[in-house]
This record gives sequence, structure tokens and C-alpha cells, in this order.
Amino acid sequence: MIAWSTSDGIRSVVRDGAAIATLRDAAQRDDAYVDIAGTQWLFFAARGGLWAERTGAEKPAAHATRADRSTWRVQTERLAYEVVRSGRNRYVVRRAGSEIGSGSGGRRASLDLSVSVPVEHEVFLFWLIGAKHRGAKSPGAGGSTMGPSPSAGTAHSGGYVGGM
Repeated sequence: MIAWSTSDGIRSVVRDGAAIATLRDAAQRDDAYVDIAGTQWLFFAARGGLWAERTGAEKPAAHATRADRSTWRVQTERLAYEVVRSGRNRYVVRRAGSEIGSGSGGRRASLDLSVSVPVEHEVFLFWLIGAKHRGAKSPGAGGSTMGPSPSAGTAHSGGYVGGM
């Protein structure tokens, strides 16, 4: 199971007592700079979705969109997940239609996955469940304005335009 640990304003994602990632706040509310095993990421809300970009990558590594009020669809380069709210602050994670884990949001967020999931996917899924994403409620609802304008068409810092 993974959960938050906070010290000196930095949130750590902890699995079995060991930190697997650290998050620090980015310029926009709810966006985060993430370090996963020495690789730098930006997790952010923009254009009705949630995004994960690895520093220096040509395109985002993960993108989450709302399918409906209780369901997020997450697309990565190779795998797809579905995160479904199953109750107040309770979530179920599915891959290929099968339940692979569950979690809870809020102040004591946690995520327990029963199958092997790449660590960067695990951290992104946990961030999706464990953080409030006010800017990703619906397309056109605003969200992060971090980085270049959408017309710039670049990948890093929230300016990515296009599909995965």
C-alpha cells in the first residue's frame, strides 16, 4: 500500500515505509513537481484532464480524462486504467476490465494495488486519487495555465497539444 508522508512542505509517496517519490507544489494550485527514482516529472491539470510529463520527453506519459462524474480513464503509453469512485473518498482501480486495486482519497489517502504496476503509473494513479483537481472537472473549465500557451504545441510545463 502507498500513502502520503509530509515533512518540511514536501510530500513523499511511501510504500512499505520507503519513499518511492516526492512531490512539491508547482506554480499552479494542485500541480506538482514529482521526483520518481531521480527522474523529474510534472503532474498537472489542464484542458479538462490530468497529465504526467517526464522532463525532456516529447509527449506526456499519462493522461486522465473524466468519463463521467465518478470515473476517470487513464491512458499511458502502453496501458489503460479506469479509476471509479465507489463511495465517499473510496476508489476502485481497474485495468482491462478487472479490478486491480482500491484506494481512498482525502487527507489520509492510500492506494493498494494487487498487481504489478510501473512505479510512475502507481504514483500518477495515487496523485489522481489523493489530490483535489479543481481544474480538471470538465473540458474548458480552466485549470492549469502553466507553461506556454496551448498554441505553442510543446510538451513540457502544460503546453502539450495533441494525443498520446
